[in-house]
Amino acid sequence: AGAAEFITKPWQNDSLLQTIRTILALREPEAETDPAALSRRQLDKQYELRNIVGQDARLLQVLRNVGQVAATDASVLIE
Repeated sequence: AGAAEFITKPWQNDSLLQTIRTILALREPEAETDPAALSRRQLDKQYELRNIVGQDARLLQVLRNVGQVAATDASVLIE
């Protein structure tokens, strides 16, 4: 439904601020390329994902998401 993170009480201000920074960073459009438009070859080159095998559209979407959050300290759950 659009939720990006959850905060539990009581929170620590430093942790809350870092969470906000991470969410804002993930929402910024990437200056070089739109991650949603990257091909498999571009993903391999940009994020060094050569060891992951597959061409399925759903796998490519997971790899795009991995590349997008790789530079952050965000927790990620892949189901």
